[in-house]
Amino acid sequence: MTFIFIVVDDGSTDETEAVARSFGAQVRYLRTPHLGARAARNDGVRAASCDLVAFLDSDDEWLPRKMALQRAVSEQSLTSSTSSATTITARPRASGLVAD
Repeated sequence: MTFIFIVVDDGSTDETEAVARSFGAQVRYLRTPHLGARAARNDGVRAASCDLVAFLDSDDEWLPRKMALQRAVSEQSLTSSTSSATTITARPRASGLVAD
């Protein structure tokens, strides 16, 4: 499974660009003026060239296999003969996030 990571830097003043670029070609870095999360997400979606898009904000943390699990659930619900929505949620805990 191939993932493309797009970091949309919404006018930050920290080391976001240096950290994103340190991952090499695996991460695409976009710098935008500070217009808020909605504009940053829209810029990221426009830059994406894939069927599935996930958002990770600066205050979020994902478990290591989150994307693989999310994709599997998404593919399963697309091939299911019944119509249903599947949601994977995460709740905070002292050591990070845990999937429900």
